[in-house]
Amino acid sequence: MLEGQRERLASLSRTALERNVKCKMQDVKLKEDRGKILMGNAIEEKSFEFAVKIVKIALELKSNQHYELGSQILRSGTSIGANVAEAQSAQSKKDFVSKLNISLKEANETEYWLRLLEATGIITLEQSKSLTSDVRELRYILISILKSSKCAK
Repeated sequence: MLEGQRERLASLSRTALERNVKCKMQDVKLKEDRGKILMGNAIEEKSFEFAVKIVKIALELKSNQHYELGSQILRSGTSIGANVAEAQSAQSKKDFVSKLNISLKEANETEYWLRLLEATGIITLEQSKSLTSDVRELRYILISILKSSKCAK
């Protein structure tokens, strides 16, 4: 009877090990797929660089007594990259798409604040054009990734 228990335990251990290896292989495949979708993390780098620019603009706004507008653009502009980074560790494809959709919404909101800041003369036309160009590029990349992700099964 002891021998039968050993065989059963060994069989269970092999099965558990096989499942564990299979899960790890699927996890690696999922991460590879996400890496391909993110085009070698170009979106992560570009959204981080954009966030740095936004932090600098927000500090400038706050130093000129535009606290609320500085806070708004800081929140939306840095959230783009934060959600892209979070998507890197998404638990599922649905979670991945959700995080990138949030990034896209934040990019749209950031573009609104930039338009408002430029229209009211709080930032220069030059600053507005540069940042608007950056945020539109992020939007296009996000839209492309989302389209690819939704088509891929």
